[in-house]
Parts: sequence; structure tokens; C-alpha cells
Amino acid sequence: MITKEGFTKSLLLVLLMALLVVPGCGIIGPGGTVPPPTEEDYADDSGKSSDDFSIDTTQNPNYFVVDLPNTAPATDPVGYTCSGRVIIPRRGFDGYDLLHIKVIRETVEDNHVAFMKNSIENLNVLDYVSNGHYIAGWHWLRDANLAHYAEWTLTGLPPGEGDISLDLTVLATDRMDGGHGFDAHFLLYYQYGRKSDLAQKDELDTNDLTLEQDLPGDLGKRARISAGTAYSMALMSDGTIWAWGKNSNGQLGDGTTTARSFPTRVVETDGEGALISVVGISAGNNHSLALLADGAVRAWGYNNTGQLGDGAIESSFVPIQVRGSGGNGNLTGVIGIAPHSGQFSLVLGEDGTAWTWGYNSNGVLGQNHSLIGEFYPVQVKGPRGDNFLTGLKAVSTGTYHAMGLHQDGTAWSWGSNSNGQLGNGNKESKPFPVQVIAPEGVGALKNVVALSAGAYHSLALLEDGTVWAWGDNSHGQLGTSSIPFSYTPVQVGSTEGNFLSDITAISAGYQFSLALKADGTVWAWGQNEFGQLGDNTKTGRSIPAQVLDDDGEGFLSGIIEISAGKSHCLALRIDGSIWAWGNNIHYRLGDGTGTHRKTPVQVKGPAGVGYLNLFDPPGE
Repeated sequence: MITKEGFTKSLLLVLLMALLVVPGCGIIGPGGTVPPPTEEDYADDSGKSSDDFSIDTTQNPNYFVVDLPNTAPATDPVGYTCSGRVIIPRRGFDGYDLLHIKVIRETVEDNHVAFMKNSIENLNVLDYVSNGHYIAGWHWLRDANLAHYAEWTLTGLPPGEGDISLDLTVLATDRMDGGHGFDAHFLLYYQYGRKSDLAQKDELDTNDLTLEQDLPGDLGKRARISAGTAYSMALMSDGTIWAWGKNSNGQLGDGTTTARSFPTRVVETDGEGALISVVGISAGNNHSLALLADGAVRAWGYNNTGQLGDGAIESSFVPIQVRGSGGNGNLTGVIGIAPHSGQFSLVLGEDGTAWTWGYNSNGVLGQNHSLIGEFYPVQVKGPRGDNFLTGLKAVSTGTYHAMGLHQDGTAWSWGSNSNGQLGNGNKESKPFPVQVIAPEGVGALKNVVALSAGAYHSLALLEDGTVWAWGDNSHGQLGTSSIPFSYTPVQVGSTEGNFLSDITAISAGYQFSLALKADGTVWAWGQNEFGQLGDNTKTGRSIPAQVLDDDGEGFLSGIIEISAGKSHCLALRIDGSIWAWGNNIHYRLGDGTGTHRKTPVQVKGPAGVGYLNLFDPPGE
């Protein structure tokens, strides 16, 4: 799934780690726990030691889950307080003077419920002290009628690239059943902006923010679920990967070629222990990619055309390091990997360049030729094959074509163009990037915030929340029934006879399309042979249909991420649960059966025990 970068209707889910200073509490997150702070830790002006309280969030820039353990003895008073510091990175946000934060409370254990009151009175920023730390606080209340999220805005941020430190206090105003305190999980979304970006607003309104998010590449949010051709992957909050489905070429990365009907953990290169520190994933045709926190890339699975980037053609059943250009050293400085379905790989460099390797059918590697492939990463050429393509902030790959989103909001594509999937007004394949043109065929398509390449069609999400499509329309995957194909973008329609709107994310499958609305609902159109549209039918649709809930009566809701595979789909709910529907050959839906599903089913846990949850990773 390609998420909407610079979106104005949703906030980026990234991270949260906090320290707890009640007795027995420590840092919860990747790497386990550390001892609670001592009296010596309260030495500096903010009341806490920066050495002990500063968290390096680059360990996993996607997000963190914070646990508030149930540690209050029954003899304690009714309420108690936990405090800690959150470090919010400023990479790529130099010059921004505003930070909007939204905190979401998640599940608690033993049926105990603790809700965060959605009240600005309880969420005011109390102070900004001279040593660079904001002080803030909120209350937790046991009241089922209260919202479980809250948000507030910090203004007047200091200039520079330095991280923002936020000291937080959580006050438990009520004890849970039996007088044992509570266990809870919560997440933090953050978004930088400028006060000037709040169009025609004299004062800040946390309920109607329109902040531009100007990330250098896809730093803010990377895929946590990925649907491949016949298998699926999920990235846990602890930086490990779990995979299920077809495994004939070792694409599940568990050291075997055994298909898995339930999630199995991706192992390290030596086959021992788990691959860790992963921040991005991509499931493809028969090979997989993982982006590590240090900017390196691991690959595993089928390697007949060099798609693993190690200079060989032998498949690997465990992750191996992608080598650098020309086989020199290892590939580094990567900030994004493309969701893919072909026999090649594409990644985004931190400098806005694109690097690719593997099969070069129809010039899909962007090297200004359609000859043999590449066994090591090569840089994608620029338009007309001159110089190199630069200034990118996202990349996407289809079966035989690739796409890049430029920082100026334009879209570029290269490779096969048999059905007009490059969107440049004709069907001539291009071994170098060409610009996607505007719907009327004059000028460039502009204000693009996300791209997704399917098998023979492409999708673009614009700043205004509309979706545009081009290429093959043999199954209605362009969202219209009026044409068999289109060489230029056409707007995706809606059931109301207007156009699909308020979209925050898109994902192109093989011959169908998927979109996520700002309200957390999912919409699908195109081929529906296996029920991949999730509408409890096998009827193809040229107009988006809303994906139903698992009971086939209501609608799937609370979704924050989507991913379309060849003929199945994945969706991530805000509670961390994963839902799947469509083709279930090779067990790609992870429900322990091979039964196709026309409505979503929840992905089960390892060995079929419980359910997989991104915020509660399975044990050994």
C-alpha cells in the first residue's frame, strides 16, 4: 500500500515510547525494559536526566507502543502518576514552527478499561523550559463514555533539526477492578507544520488542522502489511516480520520452502533467531524485501533474475544483504522500498534517487535499454535517459512497470506500456522515466501525494482526496465502465454517481484497485473472481464497492492501512488486528484454511493460537 504523504485529513502513525517513574516501571518497547530512574536522575532543569530519558527513535521510526504495566499494589491510594519523556525526531522538518500530536489509547488486559479524556483542558502544554523540553500532561479516567484519544498542538518550536523532547504525565484517577491499577497500550501520531499553513485561520483549531507534511522521502510512514502474489507479510511493533502463504521459493524467509497457513517468523541470515530492527517490508511475486533501521536492505526468496541483489541467481530461504552498486559493499542510505509484484526490486535513497535491480523486461529498470537485467543495484536514469532521476519521495512497482513520485507532486513512470499504464498518452514502452500527463492530455498530472502500480494499470491519489487511474480497464479497475483502457488519467467514480473522494491511501492489485477513506472504511473495484473486492460477491465492479465486515452485514471500519496483492487484500485496523479476504490458495489469508473469502477474516496467530496483532508481537 502506498500511503498518502502530505495528507491533510489523517495524521501519521509513527512512534511513542515513555518512561514510567512509579516503582517497578521502566522503558517498554524494543529491547525490553531498563531499571526505573533513581533520585540521581532528577538533576537537570527539567527534573529528569537526559541520559536516562532520551530515547533514540531511529531504532524504529515507524512507531512505538507504550505499555503502562499493572504494578500498583492493592494498598496504594486510588490514583497514581506515571511520567516520562518522548523524543520526537526532527529529521527533515527544519524550519517548522508547529507540532500537532494525537494520542490514542489502546487495549487493556483482563477486561479493564482506561480511557483518555478528550479534553484540551487536560492536555494543555504547561511550559517550555530553557533546556529544550516541553512539559505536558493528561488524565486517564475510567469512564466508558469518554473518547479514547486526545490531541493538542505545540507552537513556537525552536529552529533547527534538533529533536523535540516532550515530558508527559499520566494521572490515573481511578483504580481498576480489584484495586490493582491498570495495564494499557497507547500510540502517538505526530505531524510537523507551519502556522502559516493553516489556511485562513487566525487561531489553531485541533479539530480542523490542515498541516502539510514535507518529509524527505517516506520517512514518516512505511508499510506494516504487504500482500504479495500468493503470500502475505506483517511488520510487528518490535521490528520483527511474520509471514504466511506460499513458500515454494523461500519467500516467507523462515528457512524453509514449506507453505504456512498461519504466520511464521522471518529469521536472521544465519537461520537463528528473528530478523530485527525492520522498519519497512515489501512482499512481491516470489521474493521479499525488508528495510532496516540503519538504511540497509535485506532480500530473500526467488533469485532467478538477480532480484535479491546479491550478485547471484541462487534463491535464498533466509534474508541476505543487498549489495551496493557494482557489488561494492552493501546498499545503504535507503529510506523506502517499493511494494512490488514483479521479478525486480526498487528502493528509494535518502537523497531522493531511485535504485533498482533484477529482471529488465521492457526497460523496467530505467537504464535506457531493455537488455539483460542487473544483479546489483543501479541508479534509475533521468528523462530521455540522461543523467539520473532525482527529487523523489516515494516509489512503486507493478509487474512490468515502475513509478516515482516527485517532491513537486508530479508522477514519473517507466517500463512496459502495453495498456497505457505509464500514463504518458500512448502505449510505447519506455526504458527511462516519462512524466504522467494531465487528464486532458496537456501538461503534467499535478498535486499527486501517492502512487500505486498494478499489473497493467496505475493509480494516483491527489491532494484533494480524489483518485485517478490509467492503463488497462478490462475488469473495471480504472473505476469507470465507459472505456476499455486509458492512456491518460481518468477520475475514479463512486456509487453516488459522482467521484470517489476523501481518500487517504490507495493500493493497486493485479486487475483490481483498493482505496482507504479518511473515515477508516475501505473501497474496492475491478476483478472479483475470488471475492477480493470484499463485498460478499464474486461480481466484478467498475464503480467502487464498500468492503463489508466479517459478518457480511456491516462494513469494515477502523482501518489505517491497506495492501492489495494479486487477488487478495490485507487491512490493518487501529487496534493492531489484521484482516484478509479474497484468494486463499496457498493459505495467503492466514486463517488456517484454503477457503476463498468474500468478506474479511481475521489473521490468526502462529500455530493458529489467538490472532496476530501488530502491537502485541508473538513470542519465541
